[in-house]
Amino acid sequence: LNEFLSALVMDIEFEGRVADRDLLITTASIEATIPFRGKNEKGLWPCDILRTRVVRTNQAFGLRLDEQEIDDAVRSAVTFANRDVRNFAEDDVGRFLDNTWKLLPETNPSLRMSGVYSIVNYRIALQKMEGFLRFLDPQAIFSRFKDVPEEDEYNNLLKLAYRNVEVARDYLGIKLLTAAVLEALARLTGGDAPVSFFMGDINPRETGDRIEDYLPEFSPKKGVRTNETLYNLLAFGRAGASSFDLQNSPLSLFIYSELGSDGYALRLEAAKEMFKGGLNSKDFLDGFPGNLVSAVANACGEMAFTRKEALARQFQPE
Repeated sequence: LNEFLSALVMDIEFEGRVADRDLLITTASIEATIPFRGKNEKGLWPCDILRTRVVRTNQAFGLRLDEQEIDDAVRSAVTFANRDVRNFAEDDVGRFLDNTWKLLPETNPSLRMSGVYSIVNYRIALQKMEGFLRFLDPQAIFSRFKDVPEEDEYNNLLKLAYRNVEVARDYLGIKLLTAAVLEALARLTGGDAPVSFFMGDINPRETGDRIEDYLPEFSPKKGVRTNETLYNLLAFGRAGASSFDLQNSPLSLFIYSELGSDGYALRLEAAKEMFKGGLNSKDFLDGFPGNLVSAVANACGEMAFTRKEALARQFQPE
């Protein structure tokens, strides 16, 4: 609908000022920016279908575009559309994640209120983005029509898109798992609360104002498999800060260091079961190593002091 209305407004505003044949070409370029479309049931890519529609429109309105001009119009549309999603082919995965993070407040208005949004609000935002990336086929991100883009360039776009989407899935997954742990702790000790209540303000004034100040020292356990790229993103952060979240992710890093890639994946599935109501909060947390949960609960208790006793009662260290 967004692309349709953009094209409609453009055509109305430029009618009589720009030749109809040129409006057809530019309209085709806007249509091509409808993102993430794979092949249809007949095995045709969107750019192939677009060419057929340009041919029909050209004939219906007698615009006299020849075959070469039609092919060039589709080439231009593909180039334009690929620029629109160029972020998926970032060389630096941190920059890719940075742009992804900027989209979260656009589609989740509650995140625009820094320090006020709740754990559940935050979790839902992450869950929607993680779900989108989990089912996104990187093959459907970039388009190619005949010789545009050139084969080597197109293959490089695909390679980077696959890499970035895979890392982003895991990054969002561990962030979502972290939110699930906080949500479970909150449910068991009084209910949902602002994220800042449990984790502290984004911009702390001094040491002791953030949850990570109360976590034990840690490093990846011997025998625990971790992904170096993901580990560094959690440790050192995305390319830029955001208004609603830290640039780095110390609590997620702690959890990831304890669980590793395999353990995190199993617990994420359990988290999704909890979100659906198929698993209660206590059983979800009981699936983690006891020292991990007690360490997070203790750190949360230092921040959310009105729940410190409840957290201590629920989660005593082994």
